[in-house]
Amino acid sequence: MKTNKKKEKEALRIKNFLKRENWILLDNRFPDNQSEEIKSETIENIEIIPEFKGCPTKNLIEKTKILDIFESFFDQELITILLNVLNEERVRRLNDVQLKSKGLPIDKKFLKKDLFNYLSCFIAMGIHPNTDISDHWKKNSILETKWIKDTMSRGRFQAIHRCWRFNNKTSFDQVRKIIKKKCMENWELSNQVVIDETLIKTKCRCKMIVRMPRKPQKQGLKIWVLADSDNYYYCWDLYSGQYETTHETLLKLTKHLPLEKYPKFYFKVIADAYFGSTKSVKELLDLGVNFTLMCRKDRTSKIFKNSLGKLVENGKWRTCYRDFKLGITEENSILEDLGNQINFNRNKTTTFNFGNSVTTSIFHKNLLLCKEIQKNNLDNKIVSPLEKKETKRVVATFFKDKKRRKNGSNDVCLVSNCYEDSPVECKRKKSPTKIKPKLCDQYSKEMDYVDKANQNIHTCLFNHRNKSWKRVLLFYFFKIIMHNTQVIYRKNNTEEHLKKTNTKETKYFLVKLAEELVGKNSKISDRIHILKRVNHRTDCFYCRKQLKKSSSTPFHCFECKMHLHLKCFETLHWSLKHQISIKNTTKFK
Repeated sequence: MKTNKKKEKEALRIKNFLKRENWILLDNRFPDNQSEEIKSETIENIEIIPEFKGCPTKNLIEKTKILDIFESFFDQELITILLNVLNEERVRRLNDVQLKSKGLPIDKKFLKKDLFNYLSCFIAMGIHPNTDISDHWKKNSILETKWIKDTMSRGRFQAIHRCWRFNNKTSFDQVRKIIKKKCMENWELSNQVVIDETLIKTKCRCKMIVRMPRKPQKQGLKIWVLADSDNYYYCWDLYSGQYETTHETLLKLTKHLPLEKYPKFYFKVIADAYFGSTKSVKELLDLGVNFTLMCRKDRTSKIFKNSLGKLVENGKWRTCYRDFKLGITEENSILEDLGNQINFNRNKTTTFNFGNSVTTSIFHKNLLLCKEIQKNNLDNKIVSPLEKKETKRVVATFFKDKKRRKNGSNDVCLVSNCYEDSPVECKRKKSPTKIKPKLCDQYSKEMDYVDKANQNIHTCLFNHRNKSWKRVLLFYFFKIIMHNTQVIYRKNNTEEHLKKTNTKETKYFLVKLAEELVGKNSKISDRIHILKRVNHRTDCFYCRKQLKKSSSTPFHCFECKMHLHLKCFETLHWSLKHQISIKNTTKFK
């Protein structure tokens, strides 16, 4: 009996606490025996928003070739800036005696074809990683990569690789802004958007380095990413180490959305527990954006820690809701709480009629606010009560999961204005079916958009050691462009659209992109192989190496600098030509 009375007192205290915070607690609508008799009672004024998929812009809808889509990101403006950076460093190295003595071929000016050949080798080195870059050009058949060897010489590749030096901040900022602008221009966003952080692995010496032990990379540069339901990287911001509150970073990224093009509450933002709070809820509603946010226990006016968390057992949840008025500042909200109890009349003092429910802290806040308004009220105008404004209902759900997460807690705290707390049965392969709120189920599905994009970017990533953090970011920007190119290519091609985005398909796509980037710029395609008769006879190179027999011939290829039979000449050059075939993906071996 005593325990029941304690529970009733605790429940009454929690209800009163939530009332003071303007939250209304719903009854325990889903009992213990919820197997077949599950009734999805809906909360009123909750808008269930349909999902609209993203698509490329008008200038990219008809483009089906990979290189055409890639060049829409990697346009002439970006190429000229990158070539200027490379050639400035090349001239500096030519004038410096110590750097010139290293023997890199930097006499010739870097051109567009050199940059594209470098990018194709950049992709190939991600597919077939080696500890040392120079291993790809070695004569050892195990270490060498034949395709890279035939595409570009080692000296030319290393010359470009070492000339990525951004002396001016403006040049790197220009590159970053152009890539970000192109990513935003070439895609029409879906209405479901996820904001999350990403860690770029590096050990370079920099003040912006962040250590996150729960991430797979552990240490590196942190960027805030905004991606949609098609896993498209729309925009991002680098974490520069400057202190910002959580709702400020959330608002900074949401303002990148094209809110002017679409009606209010078209977009829906999904974010993790780092961003969830009452301030972010109010400011997102004022912007006209729907949201689903995970929260920490100590945030959202402590409604989770002090109230809902004490009512819930394992595998169950409780819900409360609140109506937020749109376009109301903090000062107006304080006046609204008082209602008509504060009256301003001409040449009269302000009168207060407080009830027992108003606490002393609110009284002092309102008293100071009224004095400020009375000082500024020089025109003797009457301040009327606030007009009725549009309201949005927000649902807060506390779910205690039976399975513990990595951080050790099994509490799931969610705030949303898009979903209700109706139960959903989640089927599993091994364990029996699990019942949890619809809000929690939808959040776990939608939060994977950024993770899937990161997984795609980190497959076949050219991740060599770099001292400069700008070079690390530049290589990551190149990989973002390749990922976004793949997303648009899959949208424009129906055959590719049906396939799943996994590591195998990403490899095939990168192989095709490397093929088209090289084009006619490779060393093999530029050569003109002509077989001429000479006076002296020598053993055929192909017969000696491949067929293991000695057979002399008077015919000599001056481009290859070897004697060959007529048949051997055709077979050898056919195999060299088709090493870069799109159909065969084993060419990098």
